[in-house]
Amino acid sequence: MGSRRHGEFRRSFMSALAAVLTATVPALVASPALAEKAADPSPGATADPSASSADPPTKSEPRRPKKAPAKAAPAVTGNKAKKAASRAASKGKKTAKRADAEAPRRRCLGTPIAIDRGGLEGQSLTLVDCHDRPLEEAQTALSVLARPWGAQKPAHLAPLHAAKTKGPKARSGPAGEIAPGVRLLDRGLLARIDAVGHRFPGRPISLVSGYRPQSRGSLHQSARALDLRVAGVGNEELVAFCKTLEDTGCGYYPNSSFVHFDVRNPGTGSVSWIDASGPGETPHYVHQWPPPPEDADRAVLPPDTEPHDGSSDPWADDPADEHAASVSPSPAPTPLPLPGR
Repeated sequence: MGSRRHGEFRRSFMSALAAVLTATVPALVASPALAEKAADPSPGATADPSASSADPPTKSEPRRPKKAPAKAAPAVTGNKAKKAASRAASKGKKTAKRADAEAPRRRCLGTPIAIDRGGLEGQSLTLVDCHDRPLEEAQTALSVLARPWGAQKPAHLAPLHAAKTKGPKARSGPAGEIAPGVRLLDRGLLARIDAVGHRFPGRPISLVSGYRPQSRGSLHQSARALDLRVAGVGNEELVAFCKTLEDTGCGYYPNSSFVHFDVRNPGTGSVSWIDASGPGETPHYVHQWPPPPEDADRAVLPPDTEPHDGSSDPWADDPADEHAASVSPSPAPTPLPLPGR
């Protein structure tokens, strides 16, 4: 009986062994990597403690091909490197320009200056941007303030391009006028007035005379001259500063209440003179002021410090107030370059 039990146990054992072999051998055949690992284990490899021989067999994943190591890019030198750097810089500039165009624009402005028309129509004007370039809207506003006395303040202004147009499309009236009696001032005047505002900060600037279409031979007729005064600043000090500006005409009128500024052609330098005449009188140029004793008998008129009432221009008949005197002008200091030139 014991022999029969032994035989049954042997048969059961052999059947179980055969079943295990039947399940294990196909898996080993299907996975060469497992077969190699089972046949030749790596040195120092240890069995996974979490694995168990009793776990059911699983299907192995197909073996992935190994990727070839990436080759290092050859170093770029010489002209190729310069071209690559140039392309990168150009791309960076285009990207920055695109970002600037898409971003909200912030205006880059200079310092505002208080300016009025003979004590009337006061405004705070920013004449140039932060790069010292004259602003078109400031040019228009200053031109309105500098219109002839007696000319009405315009309610509407023609576009700036219309004032610069010639031919049949140009507006009627004197050349350059954007409204009756209003002509665009030369852009160089904005730079000069801005320089005055920076030299005497916080001091209002009052325009005494500007565009005068009837003043023949005068730079006032072409809107390239302004007569002005600065509150709390003597005309001697103001004309001394005027002489430091590049390509500028400076007229000192000791018997009047203003200093003359005008725009000269590039390379002219500083031109200055002294006119001892009073408002409406014939110009009387002198070498110096106060005059020497032999000329002291000339009457000295008190300065006209009252604001104009807008009815007339007492300087409209002055024929040559921006020209150099018939005598040689005194040497002027080296002119300083103007911003925006």
